[in-house]
Amino acid sequence: MDIEQQQYLESPHGHDKTHDSRVPVDDQALEAWMDPTSHHNNHKGEEEKSLSNKEAEYWAIQDVKAAFLYYKTYTINTCVRHRLRAIDALSERHRNLVSKAGTIDKIFRIEKAIRANDCLLHRILAINGGIMPDESSLNCEPEPAQQSDIIPRDQVRRFFKKRQQQGLLPAKEHHIDKLRSTFRQFVRDWSEEGKVERDSTYGPLLDELEYQFSHLNFQGKAGVSVLVPGAGLGRLALEIADRGYSCQGNEFSYFMLFSSNFILNYSLRKEQYAVYPYIHSLSNIISIDSQLRAVKIPDVLPQSMLGSNSQASFSMVAGDFVEIYGANDQAEKWDAVVTCFFMDTAKNVMDYLDTLWNCLRPGGVWINLGPLLWHFENIPGEQSIELSLEEFLHVAKATGFVFDEKKFRTNIPLSYTADIQSMLEYKYKCFFTVAHKPK
Repeated sequence: MDIEQQQYLESPHGHDKTHDSRVPVDDQALEAWMDPTSHHNNHKGEEEKSLSNKEAEYWAIQDVKAAFLYYKTYTINTCVRHRLRAIDALSERHRNLVSKAGTIDKIFRIEKAIRANDCLLHRILAINGGIMPDESSLNCEPEPAQQSDIIPRDQVRRFFKKRQQQGLLPAKEHHIDKLRSTFRQFVRDWSEEGKVERDSTYGPLLDELEYQFSHLNFQGKAGVSVLVPGAGLGRLALEIADRGYSCQGNEFSYFMLFSSNFILNYSLRKEQYAVYPYIHSLSNIISIDSQLRAVKIPDVLPQSMLGSNSQASFSMVAGDFVEIYGANDQAEKWDAVVTCFFMDTAKNVMDYLDTLWNCLRPGGVWINLGPLLWHFENIPGEQSIELSLEEFLHVAKATGFVFDEKKFRTNIPLSYTADIQSMLEYKYKCFFTVAHKPK
């Protein structure tokens, strides 16, 4: 499958020879720096820097790699050791009670699940260029015998030693949160368990796309170009291509790009990998086994979804939606744009609307489903424009889009990466729209 990575895995400056990454590592000092509790009030390295676009991209990738590598250390400390210390502080009677209830055993089982998740993250990182651009000793086989050696430990230590010398944190806490979200995204897009959520969310979009081009036979659909911004792990875009359309997914997040590249291009069989997505919170859990269940991915081999009798193309493009598809070379290029839980990721949704208008051909269709949970609202240092649904529709119409009022729906209850066995479930009241760019 064609994933246009736009050279985002390499340093824009080539190999860094100004720092000897092979100097002896002070293990004790490094271990102290790696302890998540030592950075509680330390925000060094978080300050904004004046960087070129390539430099900013390079450092953004390094921060993402750091999160992949730091997940185990951080999560064992917060999910295991912290809870064991709390149990140690109990009275002997209370310790005996929770021990007999299975709580202590549960925490040790959570640690094993964290380590399993960590092995998967190392696999993902290894096939996306590893961590040391000037070293190629990565065990990148699809199923290495020793999962813990996918990325050699000495490389990991040198990576973090270099971050320490640069005055950076081991990883950013909100990046660890994004990794935890990525595990749940795997469930949503690539597991049998996620099928209910996919059917309720992707189903209406796919049905409408089929309706819009129902006059074409399967082979004719290959000539229809469909864009999916915010494609995440790629399932919706691949479902569209599976129906015969030429589809391109676009994604900005490196967490999603690394992970989609892994699942789309490095899956050899169904249910090859296991993730433990629900181990990071112990609230609203109905049972220990429910929380610790492994979810197998992928539920279908991605390569099998593109039929041999189809002439359709499928690709994933890395980069900012506005920058790429607002450019002149993308003007009036796409027959359809499908947006799913995407429009509220904008800092200024009018930039998204202008970009949609630019890339759609006259007569092209925009199919949308999602909420309005503005992602940058109340984020320090970010300028964000938050609109109500009423305001959103007003500016979309003012941009020139003509909405099919008969297709307009609101209050559609949808979940997003929900744990179907949890005692708590959040529901969005989403809206569904179909709009055209006039001929």
